Amino acid sequence: MCTAVYLDDIDDEFLGFAWLNLTPKSRARILANAPKTFWLFGAGASHHYALNAFSVPVPLANGFFKTFHRLPTSQGFDAHIGPFISFLEHYRGISPEKAGEWDANIEDFMTSVERELEELRESTTGHDRTAQEFLRAFSYATVFNNMTFIFASVLNEAQNGPSMSLYRAILEFCGPNDSFATFNWDTLLDRSLMDTGGWNPNSGYGLNFRAVFDGAWKDSMEGEVGSRLRTAIILLTFPPVSSRRRSFHPSQAMSL
Repeated sequence: MCTAVYLDDIDDEFLGFAWLNLTPKSRARILANAPKTFWLFGAGASHHYALNAFSVPVPLANGFFKTFHRLPTSQGFDAHIGPFISFLEHYRGISPEKAGEWDANIEDFMTSVERELEELRESTTGHDRTAQEFLRAFSYATVFNNMTFIFASVLNEAQNGPSMSLYRAILEFCGPNDSFATFNWDTLLDRSLMDTGGWNPNSGYGLNFRAVFDGAWKDSMEGEVGSRLRTAIILLTFPPVSSRRRSFHPSQAMSL
């Protein structure tokens, strides 16, 4: 004769073990009618991750350049950082020998470059630029583009490791109707969502994309959302870019 089993009589540790060993599909079924939760990850939520080959945490706005100088992007004769180093010397008074010690807030730095470039453009409207103004505009434009490369490379190198992260642990308790927003630059949350097997970037953002960048622009594939974890929206705190220049989105340079 089978004795009745009551959840209240089962040890919490055993229940936790059983839950973690359920498949994502089984968890989604159990949580199908759970209240919807909106998860907002503030800037710095990804700073815990340091599983790359260099044990360097995903950078914050403060400390970005310190991280940059600890990663391969800043090292070797083939490092594409010349415009940045030259800009620091001529427009920030930082000699190349001291560039490795410079650690400004990247958001403040990029905002200042954007602002000064716009001021230069406005001040030269209506007349031909002098040679000095042309050189200044060229330096600002090239450092802006160089920072696009540096920014994407640092994030790629910092998050290039196993997908295990705190996001992965949080997703163990999320329902299929939960939604997510992050103020972090990286794609660690996206990777954790993909690992659940019930989310993909083609349909999981809750937006209709005409194309997806994965090494090259590819037409976005149609797909049913169904009971998958969905609506992860990446909110960038990177300063806005004038429509006169090519805008940058980290997803154009990062692979999941």
